[in-house]
Amino acid sequence: MRPAVGTAVSGPSSRTLGARKPRKPKTGNEIRSSEFRPHVLAEERLALWSAPNAIANRNNFLKLLPKAQVEAVYLQIFSKLEPRSRKNYGAGLLRFHQFCDKHAVSENDRLPASDIILAAFVSSWSGKVARTTIDNWIAGVGYRHTINGKTWNYSGMRMLKAVCQHAE
Repeated sequence: MRPAVGTAVSGPSSRTLGARKPRKPKTGNEIRSSEFRPHVLAEERLALWSAPNAIANRNNFLKLLPKAQVEAVYLQIFSKLEPRSRKNYGAGLLRFHQFCDKHAVSENDRLPASDIILAAFVSSWSGKVARTTIDNWIAGVGYRHTINGKTWNYSGMRMLKAVCQHAE
């Protein structure tokens, strides 16, 4: 039985975002099936995709505070994101997990993601997509770290920062 993925973080569900359904991925854009990444719209991925470390963090939060208070924190975080940002960040999460699938990066190494994994991800897209696209994707990965209680210190990620600065 799979864990309740949507409970890793709360946020918008397909009912609150509309009746749209996610489309079938194009050939070459598939993602490995995972209990942590249900097939949802891009703008729902930040809220509904999870990871082992995110579930552990949430359980720790629930030991400290009542569920309603923890939910209020997540709702506050999500309410500050514009719909377009949620969609762009979700697209970045898809590309990041496709990269991780391709290179057999474990679920535990995706969140938190190390400097070298993130630098390699950006390097794999350098010259293929616009620098602003890469910046948005990395911002989405960073936001995912933040909402799951993981440290995100872009300025301390020297390899990632160097690769981003030289991305075309």
